[in-house]
Formats: sequence, C-alpha cells, structure tokens
Amino acid sequence: MNEIKLTKKENQFLEVVLDKLIMNGVKEKIINDARNNIYEQVRESRVKNEDPLIELGDPEEMANEYLKITSTNKSNNRWLPTLIFIAIMLVFSFLIRWFFII
Repeated sequence: MNEIKLTKKENQFLEVVLDKLIMNGVKEKIINDARNNIYEQVRESRVKNEDPLIELGDPEEMANEYLKITSTNKSNNRWLPTLIFIAIMLVFSFLIRWFFII
C-alpha cells in the first residue's frame, strides 16, 4: 500500500504524527493505520491534483485525533474485568443459595 514516494514535507508530516503516537505508547496497529491513512490521503490528493499537505491539515491535530480514539478504547476496556467479576460472584451466590435450599 505504501508504494508512492512522499515528498520531504509529506515525510516530515508523517514523522510528526508517528512520533507523537509512539511517544504516547499507542499500539502498533493504530500506528500502522495512521501511516496507511496518510499514504491513502496523499494518493487521493495527487489524483485530484491538489496539495496533500492542505488536505491533511495539522500533524499535531491528526495525532491528537488518533490519541482520542485510543483513549476511548482504553476506557471502555477498563470496566470489562470488573463486570466479569461481578457476574461470576452473582452466579456463585445463586448456586450457593440453591444448594442450601435443596
């Protein structure tokens, strides 16, 4: 997918976004998605004969958008072990009550 050649400014844009994601400990899958997304947007802009950097916008802003995506994913997964624990405890409490009734 990365067969196109980036200009120096486009490459700097890519480095800024990826460096910020790496510094914040984002998973490799998200980093690869960001890289592929930038390459795809550059490719589409070149097909339209437009400046890719104008289409991409600010690299810091793009990196912050990816960080927002990853932070919402982390917060959703944080409660999962707690919910599983509560469900297991409820099942055991009902089993113990049922055992003593019989």
